[in-house]
Amino acid sequence: MTETNARILIVDDERTTRLMLNKGLQKEGYEIEEAVDGEEALGKMKEFDPHVILLDVMMPGVTGDELIGTLKELQPRVEVIMVTAIEKEEILAECRRKGAFGVISKPVNFGDLRTRIKEALEHRRKQAAE
Repeated sequence: MTETNARILIVDDERTTRLMLNKGLQKEGYEIEEAVDGEEALGKMKEFDPHVILLDVMMPGVTGDELIGTLKELQPRVEVIMVTAIEKEEILAECRRKGAFGVISKPVNFGDLRTRIKEALEHRRKQAAE
């Protein structure tokens, strides 16, 4: 896998956030899929097999902090970056405990997001080499 053919799954209930992330990341050369909620994300995991998941914390139904454990069980090597407008440290700490690679705040700074995705892909490559 090279960085330009990496697959990223965007999981966010906000359409405008998904579109903005999708457009920007496609320009970077990533293959993108979107999911509006946890249930759709689980279905896309099987068919799309993402390398990185951008996961919103606050969604209706199953929240991102609840979903991350299931995603990591299904695919332990997937790197999950939480995307959130909340600043509650206990929720973010729980996400990290469950395997989140990092956290990006909304509104998303694309420079920070690019850096975090590159770090996540490099971490994944190093784990695969071990």
